[in-house]
Amino acid sequence: MTLKAGTLCTWPRNPLLRDSKRRPVVVLSPPYQGRATVLVVPLSADLTSRTLPLRPVIAATETNGLRVDSLALCDQLTCVLIDLLSEPFGRLDEPELARLRRLGALALGLLPGDLTSGQP
Repeated sequence: MTLKAGTLCTWPRNPLLRDSKRRPVVVLSPPYQGRATVLVVPLSADLTSRTLPLRPVIAATETNGLRVDSLALCDQLTCVLIDLLSEPFGRLDEPELARLRRLGALALGLLPGDLTSGQP
């Protein structure tokens, strides 16, 4: 499966047990040929922590395929095996993806001056 940054898929909550409950995620990392993993931002339909700065709300739209507004858990970046991801069901627009990348970088402790604007 070829994934692009901004793609929405689902993955098992417990990959070791191949749990049947799947969580939506946004692929954050660009595709690299021959790589078995991607960096993702998990999403949650529980909006109770929406006031936290690293958890923006993503509104459900026809384009992104979300059924309900969801929190992007940028403070819980996760590297997952591509083989565990479902087929894509939607895509974020570029401004929304850029926002998640900035918040993910902040969650990693990177400051804006530490980042480059170029694509790999």
